[in-house]
Amino acid sequence: RFTHSSLPMPPPSSFSNGSSVLLVEDDAVLSRRIVAFLEAEGLTVNSAKKLAEARHLLAVERYDYALVDLHLPDGLGLALLREGAVSENTNVVVMTAYGGIADAVEAMRLGASDFLTKPFDLEAVPLAFLRSRAKRCAARREEQRSAGSSAGTELFFGESLAAIREKLNQLIEAERRLTGGCIERVIPARS
Repeated sequence: RFTHSSLPMPPPSSFSNGSSVLLVEDDAVLSRRIVAFLEAEGLTVNSAKKLAEARHLLAVERYDYALVDLHLPDGLGLALLREGAVSENTNVVVMTAYGGIADAVEAMRLGASDFLTKPFDLEAVPLAFLRSRAKRCAARREEQRSAGSSAGTELFFGESLAAIREKLNQLIEAERRLTGGCIERVIPARS
């Protein structure tokens, strides 16, 4: 267990203004403490006590981070990851009580990037978010590097933007059909 003085705090600029968090926690006291702490750090927090509430919030809003308790009154927090309810662009950190390590490992396999074991100091939450974000950025850089040698001069979209790339390819193909295969490029001339 960390003490308040031994755990470094992230610099205030670590989170962009308005970074959003979904907190899924059924313990009302712990939930209020986490919400107050994260809001004081400049994050916008929505909270849910049950999976059904979390599903609704995830359907109407995208979050930068999610802090999810694994054991909830209406099921396991893992269900949100299994169902794909959480956007792949959301950094997910799971919380578990002692004895729930196997579930935390399963959550990591399903896409969570970090976990906290209860009880934890509140200062550990933003650090877990930053570790989660750093892991995602490192994975993205590695994906770009590995694709860089085969991509040539094409734009790199990565797996997380595959749907956008597909739409762009459809637009390019439609443009080719309309112009007879020749896309004109307008280059402004200097006069």
